[in-house]
Amino acid sequence: MDEAWSCDRCTLINSLSSTTCVACGWQCAVPAPAPTPTAAECERAVEQIWNLGSLKALLTLVTNILDHPGEAKYLGPIKKSNSRINGSIVQVSGAAQVLHLAGFREDAEAFASAGDVVRLRRVQHALRKQQEVVQNSHGYKEGAVLSSKPRFDENLLREIHAEAQHQATLRGAPAAPATAPGHDGSAAPTAATSPAALRLRLRIPVGGSVEMKIPSETKVQAFQEEVLRLTGVKAHHQRLRFGFPSSKILKDDARSASLKEVGLQDGELLILEDLHDLFLGNLESGQFTMEEMLDKVPPSPEDGEDCTVTLFLDVLSAFEIESHSLDFWHAIRQRLREYFAEDQVGEMTKVSAGLKKLQQLFRHHDTRQRMQLILGSLPIRWKLHQSNKLVIQRSSFFESVARQVHSMNRRTMLTRLHISYQGEKGVDAGGLTRDFFASFARHMAEEAWLWRSTGRGSLHPTYGGEGGAGQMYQVCGRVFAMALLHGCKLGRPLSRPFMRLLLHVRPSSLQELQAELNYEAGEQVDFRCRKDFLETPLADLGLDGMLNFSHEGQEFIPGGAQIEVTDENKEQWLWHSLQQELFSPEAERAADDFRQGLIHVLGGRGPSLCPLLFLFAPEDLIDLWGSGALGKRELALWKSVCSVNSRIQQQAAWFWQVLEEEFDDELRSKVLQFATGTSSIGRDGLSAFRLEPGDGGDGRLPTAMTCGNLLQLPRYSSRQVLRQQLQTAVESTGSFEML
Repeated sequence: MDEAWSCDRCTLINSLSSTTCVACGWQCAVPAPAPTPTAAECERAVEQIWNLGSLKALLTLVTNILDHPGEAKYLGPIKKSNSRINGSIVQVSGAAQVLHLAGFREDAEAFASAGDVVRLRRVQHALRKQQEVVQNSHGYKEGAVLSSKPRFDENLLREIHAEAQHQATLRGAPAAPATAPGHDGSAAPTAATSPAALRLRLRIPVGGSVEMKIPSETKVQAFQEEVLRLTGVKAHHQRLRFGFPSSKILKDDARSASLKEVGLQDGELLILEDLHDLFLGNLESGQFTMEEMLDKVPPSPEDGEDCTVTLFLDVLSAFEIESHSLDFWHAIRQRLREYFAEDQVGEMTKVSAGLKKLQQLFRHHDTRQRMQLILGSLPIRWKLHQSNKLVIQRSSFFESVARQVHSMNRRTMLTRLHISYQGEKGVDAGGLTRDFFASFARHMAEEAWLWRSTGRGSLHPTYGGEGGAGQMYQVCGRVFAMALLHGCKLGRPLSRPFMRLLLHVRPSSLQELQAELNYEAGEQVDFRCRKDFLETPLADLGLDGMLNFSHEGQEFIPGGAQIEVTDENKEQWLWHSLQQELFSPEAERAADDFRQGLIHVLGGRGPSLCPLLFLFAPEDLIDLWGSGALGKRELALWKSVCSVNSRIQQQAAWFWQVLEEEFDDELRSKVLQFATGTSSIGRDGLSAFRLEPGDGGDGRLPTAMTCGNLLQLPRYSSRQVLRQQLQTAVESTGSFEML
């Protein structure tokens, strides 16, 4: 739990016992403590919980603290990863709020109590009272054995019943009497009376839930495809649990059966688990040997090179990880350090192939973990506490930076930059460094002999032939590598074709080339992107006799300026035209030089073996370096593809108002990155986005499921609370921590 605060002026970490920074004297605005809740407030919160297991877990936590005052093991932190805490509190609506009333603090990983006896006593009394009510409504006494267990989530049925009453009132029909769900099945439809449409709640891996309404005759296979559409979790990686407790599983051999036939009830709560993420979590936990992990590999429908078990075995082989090893990342990091220290190109080629497999295995995993692997494997470690001064002349920004960066050695580049500008007073406490990296790419765009802007606003190399161009591309590579070390974004993105050249993944088909051109065209229209270009006669396109096999004096093939493009050879012309524009020999030389600049900082072997470039796809690198901004036009495109759950209409309205009126372009980009995994939107960008309700209230942060483009907003009480919690969430996860 957070027991200190960081000074906004000098970043010193100070104790919570003081509101004044001991270094610079800055006053911290510490919010006043929340008032102690009344007994009635505690009872109202506890009355929302009808899950007996949850009530018992909450009562145990509260009673332990009261019975053992001051004992640290009962005060916490109490890890959310604990199976009982996760099942009884984290995943039960309203349970965390009860802990908040009892004086517990909460972060992303744990709960911890402040030991407030008054709060604890009031919540304890309310919990005991509610426990007695629930036991009486279920018709059994403490210690009795239940003859049957409910197959539905009681909180959910109460919420659905309340919503049905509200809808009936809106239609002018009399509302049905409110009844508590019981084990006799009176509040839930049985299989024999199953409705035509099932109202379901899908609990997703990141927390929170998605509401669904689906015909009861829907086949399990079709339902899994719908879950894939909503969450991005592949069908063969889905494990769907239901029932109460959630012990039943939708099995693969039941894919041809209907939801009604497998026993799903109206109002059912389904818990989705991503088997691939569970496998990676177990792999990184250090609790299982590699041999044991082979038994935990999730199923894959394909047996090719991309299936999980094949990728895992290839990684183990490439890095020579023993079957009895426990620490997966330590073994890989150790092997990388050995290869960096040895001058064996053949071995490094083997490791490079292994890194590619590793990237495929962790392709949906947090890019920060992969970035930390690179930083932890550097031949010379990143020196966080040493600094190197960079004095910049604003009137000749690019030239002054290039001159100094070119003269740096690796040890210097692996220290923290301290930025200052000639003739200006200013102390770099981090802001000037961030501004420097954000400005550098914008000044790159002014060097027309090195870079040109695409329709999308990305930078693509020109390599105009002037002397020293190769040296300047190396300088750019060095600065971009240092931006990764500092966790900073650049002011302009590099083009995706250039990223592909860096990674040696050139397009292999004409369709891929057209897709790359279309991606970089942005809002511009290029006739070469048309899908029907090859099928449509040139005369119909108005291009008959207007094209030849050259462009701006450069011939695609020998004598190309004299060869006219016809319907018979236009496919060959299109291939050469797109290759020349996006993947020309000049662009490839620029990529080689830029890559060498990365190697100067991050290490590697030879002219092209840089480990950074084997752990990331082109889109990963674009997001790592980022554009740093999301304008109003892109925000409008984002909003246009958004669908909102009716339960958070007010919070959704506040969300868009905050983005439009209060957040700047850079912070909007961070929100987009947090919610979707990408920091930019283009012509072929976001196709769908969903806002769903999240668990809890003002004390909870938003959560996101990037593979499904889904953001969950708790039911915040005000726009200001939403703004604060949203900014906290995106800024605490927006960049990787430096080693």
